[in-house]
Amino acid sequence: MNMWVSRDYKPRSATAGFTIVELLIVIVVIAILAAITIVAYNGIQNRAKESSVQSAASQVAKKVLAFAPLNTDMYPLEASYRTDLGLPADTDQLTYDYFVSDDRKSFCVSTTNTTTNPITAYASTQSGQTVSGRCAKNLVANPSFETLSGANVVGVTTSGRVSIESSVIGVVNGSRSLKLTATYASSRDTFSDLANWGVQPNKTYTVLISYTLADPLPVAGPRFRFNIGNNDMNSPVGTTPVGTRQISWTFSTGSSVSPLNFLRLMPGSLAGEPPTYFDSLMIIEGDRPLRYGDGSLPNWSWTGAPHASSSFGPSTAL
Repeated sequence: MNMWVSRDYKPRSATAGFTIVELLIVIVVIAILAAITIVAYNGIQNRAKESSVQSAASQVAKKVLAFAPLNTDMYPLEASYRTDLGLPADTDQLTYDYFVSDDRKSFCVSTTNTTTNPITAYASTQSGQTVSGRCAKNLVANPSFETLSGANVVGVTTSGRVSIESSVIGVVNGSRSLKLTATYASSRDTFSDLANWGVQPNKTYTVLISYTLADPLPVAGPRFRFNIGNNDMNSPVGTTPVGTRQISWTFSTGSSVSPLNFLRLMPGSLAGEPPTYFDSLMIIEGDRPLRYGDGSLPNWSWTGAPHASSSFGPSTAL
């Protein structure tokens, strides 16, 4: 058999490399595979952390539930629960929160990993159910303004420049709201002394409240003010449209908490302006805005009498 080779044929050099296009394709494929791998790894890692936090919450809840039968059917005190349950000190990966009612028949315990974004938290209560959320205590008694004393709302006093009424307008939780109407050129309404709600010196607190305007205010929206000693700390203020809004802000106490420390809810600034309806007031310790909660909501409990005491339960971030 005769074999021939064209004179125009040139064998490919053994040293020939990839073209630029081929190199780019390889780089793109590697980058895509790396991205998929990183996303998958992060997902697995986050699920592992979440599972660990959820398991820890379930385990510590079992310890709390097991404590009661051995201690006259009462759960551990807040001051001694770590010792009673044999819990380790808090870390960034595992932080404990625990609250118990005055009769020690209801509790909320949670575990939190603060290294995740957002943080991962699970909580358990006396029901034995583990749910998403971090246990928090709402320091405000009568936080949704349900309890009345005659025509007045319990826990609310007035400077005489604002009229106070219970209302069914602007209800966010429960069945009532607080109606404030300006009666003076510079209106202001004063709540109970913060110290009576357990506010302590040298600490930071977060405030959450809902408010409703049935009619627009001519100048600016309602204001919310904490007076700490001689320092007034105002919430954001601005023109407010008709409807229901929610606002959250933080404040820090000084070295002393005295009867001068109070919360002022301020509707319009002039007599004759439309009223403002307030509901769902929440004050918790720490700088972590959480969704509103009180003892009448699922998985929440009152520390004492309903709508007349602080309350606690699992809450998620806003």
